[in-house]
Amino acid sequence: MTTNVGLSDRQAIQHLLQFWMAYTPYIRRQVEMSHNLSTLVDGKVVFVCRQPEMTVTRIGCEYDVRGERNRGYTVFSIDTEGTILNPTSQQLHSFMVKSLNWGTIDKHVFRPLMQYRDRFDLAVQEVDDIRHE
Repeated sequence: MTTNVGLSDRQAIQHLLQFWMAYTPYIRRQVEMSHNLSTLVDGKVVFVCRQPEMTVTRIGCEYDVRGERNRGYTVFSIDTEGTILNPTSQQLHSFMVKSLNWGTIDKHVFRPLMQYRDRFDLAVQEVDDIRHE
């Protein structure tokens, strides 16, 4: 299927994944400047820093980093060595929603993928660098 601006759904997901891969390490560094990720307790919500203001929730090895009203930031997992893992389809979907809410990605391209989860899921299956759990 093709989006409103001529990208296939697969191409849109590839662009989203590239944005996630570029953006997530930056946000991780911002969080770590305020708080050591390894010391966050499972399920604990921590207000990390003021500029930008972030809320971090840790569940297992996954970190959900949110701004006000679920705007911006990301969801990521790290392995035992502290390496950021490629996103799961759910993490990438959450990143897309946060990015749409913040206005950092084109709503004409990504809103249909948010509104029609089956389109998103089909496109994700075509992209190699997404973990399928």
